[in-house]
Amino acid sequence: MIVVLVGWPDVKEEAPLIAREYSPFRDEISVQNGVLFQGQKVIIPKSLRPEMLTRIHSSHIGGEACYRHAQETLYWPNMQTEIKDFVSTCSTCNVYAHNQQKETMLSHDLHVTSSPRHPKANGKAESAVKIAKNLLRKAAHDGDDPWKAILHWRNTPTENMGSSPAQRLMSRRLKTSIPATNKLLEPVVVVGVTEKLRH
Repeated sequence: MIVVLVGWPDVKEEAPLIAREYSPFRDEISVQNGVLFQGQKVIIPKSLRPEMLTRIHSSHIGGEACYRHAQETLYWPNMQTEIKDFVSTCSTCNVYAHNQQKETMLSHDLHVTSSPRHPKANGKAESAVKIAKNLLRKAAHDGDDPWKAILHWRNTPTENMGSSPAQRLMSRRLKTSIPATNKLLEPVVVVGVTEKLRH
């Protein structure tokens, strides 16, 4: 933190060893109330990373989803690798892991109505139901509050959408156990949702 307050040396090697990995984006680092930020993301020190990993994965939403959720508000070097490693060793997730995933079909622009007797015809809705059921099972297995798991899932950006279900519905992120700045929690209207859902 002293390097940020006093100023970075001209040569990277002259910076303290702990600060060198932050050198490439040193102009983006600031200190607010004794907390380091990279832009709007909280920089997590090594001593707090195990706790943050536990918080990030408390809902058991999977490695990629945990990373998408965390990368919006947190930063530390090699965060993606550490999250994936943490998730891969989770005993609850390993109990409920899928053995083999079915091949996906190519999407097309024709709207196909789903029949009540064929739930596979409405892929996005069925996927959401499957995810919710898994979250509830995992929360029950761990004795955790299922609503917290659902909250984390609703606040996690959907793959290829760039926004979370909460952002699309309420135009803002929801407050969770993962630290976020007030700026990130402010309402912002998400545009282009309909077009992204069609593809």
